[in-house]
Amino acid sequence: MGTPFFSVIIPTRNRPETLEYSLKTVLNQTYTNFELIVSDNSNNDSTEELLNKVEDKRIKYYRTNGQLSMSENWEFALGFVKGRYVIYIGDDDGLLINALEKAFEYINDKSPEVLFCKGVSYFWPHASKTRTNLILFNNLKDNIHDSYNMSPKNNLENILSCNFQFIDVPIVIPTIYNAFVSTDFVVRIKGINGRFFNSTMPDMYSAIAISLFANNILRVNDHLLIRGFSSYSNAAAYWNPTQKNKEVWEDFTKLNEKSDVRWNDEIPFVGHIYSFLIESYFQLYTGVLKRSISQKFWILFYLRLMRRVFEKNEKELVANELEAIHSTLKNSKYVYRIFKYLLLIYNTTLIERNKKRPLLPPTTDEVKYGIHDNSLTIDGEKFNIKDVYDLQLFLNRFLN
Repeated sequence: MGTPFFSVIIPTRNRPETLEYSLKTVLNQTYTNFELIVSDNSNNDSTEELLNKVEDKRIKYYRTNGQLSMSENWEFALGFVKGRYVIYIGDDDGLLINALEKAFEYINDKSPEVLFCKGVSYFWPHASKTRTNLILFNNLKDNIHDSYNMSPKNNLENILSCNFQFIDVPIVIPTIYNAFVSTDFVVRIKGINGRFFNSTMPDMYSAIAISLFANNILRVNDHLLIRGFSSYSNAAAYWNPTQKNKEVWEDFTKLNEKSDVRWNDEIPFVGHIYSFLIESYFQLYTGVLKRSISQKFWILFYLRLMRRVFEKNEKELVANELEAIHSTLKNSKYVYRIFKYLLLIYNTTLIERNKKRPLLPPTTDEVKYGIHDNSLTIDGEKFNIKDVYDLQLFLNRFLN
């Protein structure tokens, strides 16, 4: 095989149970000129044993030297890329059967730096207590009929202003996790400070880098990706913790503590997409580019974050996250003393209000199948779907 056009990267750690099916969705593509890079950061041999059973010359298997953080593992994998375009997928994600074929057609026609596509969300049978074996098409009516060149800078400004919900972020700004990114662009970003990922949240960091620096982004209406949520997902571990994925999150946190790439202590670590994106923005804007952020930005950031946190229903969670904001703000070097004082008073007021908030019964999301709130939800169990490979085969019939 000559030079591959695509490099599909799957960074993984101790998850052969889902990785097996993610691999199948990539190897089952109608377009064949690609390499599949598996970057194994496991602390046991289970992943290597799985890969030894798969005979396909397009698979390039690499084992990390020691235990790396997620960001370091993603960076490690980039060093082996030979394709013209690269995309990351998780080890519980997948590609639709004609994803690379359609991506190639768009790229061959328009030559974008970044090809941004839609994805189908899939909650594995063991994903959570409330969302299990569920297929979800979000934002059915997003006013995109074919394709268009997008400029995500305005969308990024809206996100930094906290005007988007979590569910909207993958729709409005591309990351290397849901887009095909030219290796020329990757090299250009790496040239700034020697690495592409400079945050503990590599997908969020790539969204900031692409939004700020990509000149030619093509947004297409096709569903090409399967975004998996399982008990092994870092995202699921944070947003909907169970005993299994609490262990995943603890492992994620411990690896970050040993890494050179650390969470910036100027940003409170709270469970909101806004906090994650701002941290990546801060790392790039002030850390890599050495630029300053205005006092107005900091004030509005803290006000918006406090408001978002206080809107949550879980009393204990709100208390913990408001305390995290209070501690970070108190030690901030970037907020002037008078503004810091006023923000701390406001934060203290929210903490006191939260103490008086009555305990609410735990909430469970009632799954409504069919078309509802601009989304289509399908019960995977009714179609005997057990994994992303089953879903790929089902969607090939369903969408066609």
